[in-house]
Amino acid sequence: HELNNPLATISLRTESLLEQFADGDPKQHALKIIGQEVERMGNLVGNLLQFSRRSHQQISTIDVYKEIENTLNFIEHYLCSRQINVVREFADTLPNIHADRQQLRQVFLNLLTNASDAMTQGGTLTLRVAAGQTEHGAGAIVIEFADTGTGIKPEDLLKVWEPFFTTKGEGKGTGLGLAICRRIVEEHKGTINIESEVGRGTTVRITLRAAEGEGHGTHSV
Repeated sequence: HELNNPLATISLRTESLLEQFADGDPKQHALKIIGQEVERMGNLVGNLLQFSRRSHQQISTIDVYKEIENTLNFIEHYLCSRQINVVREFADTLPNIHADRQQLRQVFLNLLTNASDAMTQGGTLTLRVAAGQTEHGAGAIVIEFADTGTGIKPEDLLKVWEPFFTTKGEGKGTGLGLAICRRIVEEHKGTINIESEVGRGTTVRITLRAAEGEGHGTHSV
């Protein structure tokens, strides 16, 4: 609150001042920059809180298909504005999983946003969902996010999970998104890994244990 409240005040005052200047006025341009930077600072504070806080999980039975579609609906405008074509490669039916719904959506949202940001000239984002196995042979759900973006340099692949490391330009990323994703997935006893090739794209793969005997999700074409 010690940071969020002052930022909220600055944001409101900036919006109020913007209304006092006509379009094209240099002062309006400067105020817009202030507003954008305040928003970026607010996002950074939010990410820092999320990264440092160990929230109590609200575990329920989750249909992975529904959660992916709900997240896609939320970010649809952003994907369209960046000319991202979404391809779904989903198995017809899959076991449900036990997970915290909000945390799972946060992982999906972070990965979808990262993938779209990597495709600066547009591209294809392929989502694959299939049955698989954990490292110990238990039934699992495997979820892949594959983009056709710029890819990640081999020397950076070892660093992408580190807090505050980012390959995005200055002011365009906090470097906490993947670190948060990894923590959430591991708290769900799952695994997450990345494969990437510069100039061809990146694939992020998540494996989560299936909730045996808890019903199945069905993908509707």
